Amino acid sequence: MGMDGTTKRRFPRIWVATAAVLWLAVAPSVYGFSMEVPVTPNRLDVGGYGFSISSNATQDGTRFYVTVTAKGDIPSECSLGLCKVTHWTNGYSIESVKPAIRVALQKTNRVWKADFTVPRQLLRSPRLCCVFTEQQNDVVRGVSSPSCSATFYTIKLRDFLKP
Repeated sequence: MGMDGTTKRRFPRIWVATAAVLWLAVAPSVYGFSMEVPVTPNRLDVGGYGFSISSNATQDGTRFYVTVTAKGDIPSECSLGLCKVTHWTNGYSIESVKPAIRVALQKTNRVWKADFTVPRQLLRSPRLCCVFTEQQNDVVRGVSSPSCSATFYTIKLRDFLKP
């Protein structure tokens, strides 16, 4: 009993340790998992995809052609767009490019072809990437739930400029 006449209840350390282990086991499955996979000129065949990137200088900047070829079908939840990717010691962040750049996208089951022009000023940013996002949704009783995990294939556009 405390000095003020109240009883304090203490949790055994084993309960705290058990709760921590359960949290670590359950949290990733609840919140999902994301992973960044860099696509470079020397590493174009990654995961279940092959990438082809080419560029041409134009009056307005640089025009890029990106082709994503899947070994199977490309899931309908996938997306492709231009983003700025920031890396730090323990992770990364991906944010939309502003102002948005229009991406012409042709899709078939196994091949996506993107065509877009990036202004010269925006190409100065080493963070500028074309990002192909593969999302995996859980299907429970025939109903697809919101995205639980994603793989971000990041293509640093400056790496694919012609000299």
